[in-house]
Amino acid sequence: MNDVFKFINDSRQAFIKFLDGLTIEQLNHMPEGYNNNIIWHFGHVVVSTKALCYLRTGILKQPSDILFYEFYKSGTRQAYRVRGNEFQKLKSLANRKYQRNKE
Repeated sequence: MNDVFKFINDSRQAFIKFLDGLTIEQLNHMPEGYNNNIIWHFGHVVVSTKALCYLRTGILKQPSDILFYEFYKSGTRQAYRVRGNEFQKLKSLANRKYQRNKE
């Protein structure tokens, strides 16, 4: 199980490293023919992992308990231009370590 958490954490760190090399304009750019941009995909990774882990297991009862859920859940599209402060908050959420509770 620890390998799964390590994979999640390592993948997020690689994604953040890639994103840190882009400008906010590049993150918000919507390529022609696509429904979402890079920043939406990053937000979706952050939000959907938490939703799968906590909503589906019943640990959290309401989707509103997950920050940014309504903006990045499955089936949504980028509806607004993300600013730097939201990007920083998403990175902070992504940097929270997933770990197995030791009982």
